[in-house]
Amino acid sequence: MIKILKCIFLLVAIAGSGCTSNKVDQENHFLNAQTAFSNGDHDTAIVEATRSIEQKIEVEDAYLIRGMSWSLLSEHDNAISDLTKVIQINPNRSEAFYNRGVVHGNENEFDKELIEYNQAIKLNPSFTEALFNRGVVLAELGEFELATSDYDSVIAIQPNHTLAYVNRSGTYCKLGKYEEAINDCDFAIELSPDLDLPFFNRGYAYLIMKENERAIDDFSRVIELNAVHTEVYYYRGAGYVELQRFDDAIKDLSKAIEINSNMEVAYSKRGYAYSRLEQCQLAIADFDKAIELNPGDPNLHFMRTYILNKLEKSQ
Repeated sequence: MIKILKCIFLLVAIAGSGCTSNKVDQENHFLNAQTAFSNGDHDTAIVEATRSIEQKIEVEDAYLIRGMSWSLLSEHDNAISDLTKVIQINPNRSEAFYNRGVVHGNENEFDKELIEYNQAIKLNPSFTEALFNRGVVLAELGEFELATSDYDSVIAIQPNHTLAYVNRSGTYCKLGKYEEAINDCDFAIELSPDLDLPFFNRGYAYLIMKENERAIDDFSRVIELNAVHTEVYYYRGAGYVELQRFDDAIKDLSKAIEINSNMEVAYSKRGYAYSRLEQCQLAIADFDKAIELNPGDPNLHFMRTYILNKLEKSQ
């Protein structure tokens, strides 16, 4: 499984109105809200933004800050309400549509999220964060060509946008364009050599292309960067299986299972490795577990029966 990232909240174009000196005390509530939000103190940001709204100072931006603070505190409905108020005040505020899209995304409301990004981009065609996130949503919906097009647009605007290259490599993999995926990962690595994601995606592309040594090198680099997750051990284990390095494969697949004990493909892959080492009892145990997790896969039943027959003949 290739890796794709999404942007987080964006707070832009909040500058204050330059109030006159007799409003300095009132304006401080808005400035305090900005500062609190920037410092991650979202409860204080809400309190100060509310006071700013009550005093009718920087109302539009105060609602924006408060709306995003609500969302970061997992108050979805309050966040949508405040961001909607921003749009009612200023229907051309692209950041409000964008941030409302992020709120919907956090709730896995992808159709609503997509509508918001579409509007943000309509208002601001160069809004890279909205283009980027729309690409992520389109990929999640299986629209890989359209997602790739959005990443193309991001890169045209920001040629050194590392994550756009990473995510485009993911959609290229989904489209079977593995050489293009590798090229994107190469450039992302050049831009951010300590980022694990391009190594992971490039390793996946190499694995599909049967360039197993290169795939293993990339997955090993991911592990060196301390980005340890189930998939990297599973895929490196799969690469070792292809090279018939079954002991190494079993170590990695066991690590994947240690991290995620419900990973059916890791059990079946390890079971195959055990079978190749003539450790049939362990192989059968792994296929039993794989079948428990995925009883409808006929290949798992076939392999278990094959190994069981092999074991019976050897006795």
